[in-house]
Amino acid sequence: LLLCLITSSPLRAGCLRADDPLARRRTLRPADLAALDLIAREPGSQTRALFDATLARAGVAPRLVMEVGNREAMREAVAAGLGVGMLFDNENGDDRRFALVPLPGVPQAPGVYAVALNESLGIPGVQALIEYLRAGAGRSRSLRSGVRS
Repeated sequence: LLLCLITSSPLRAGCLRADDPLARRRTLRPADLAALDLIAREPGSQTRALFDATLARAGVAPRLVMEVGNREAMREAVAAGLGVGMLFDNENGDDRRFALVPLPGVPQAPGVYAVALNESLGIPGVQALIEYLRAGAGRSRSLRSGVRS
């Protein structure tokens, strides 16, 4: 894979089991999560960072019962009844086992990222896409670039 575009959508306090009484709510407040068993993504993930920041701003200490390394593991733990997890809107698909309930107060929206292998940066098509993305970002927000290894 030479280039990968990753898009994220708003964070939800979703990944509630569809039969959970809270799944019928229009929104969840961070305070609503204080008494719940929570399943969190691993430290360092964007989901975890936004979730932790949202709870911290609300003064809520989460009751984490499990940390998992990917969204699929989190979803399966929720499906097994082990707790409530956090997802971005576009991460549930059509899985009817879950209900996604908005969590207001997320401090920032996740972004769109272009990820390329260092050795692919010299490919004309990859360069053209990066230049195109930078030009479009100039109209709305700045595009940060950097090479990480």
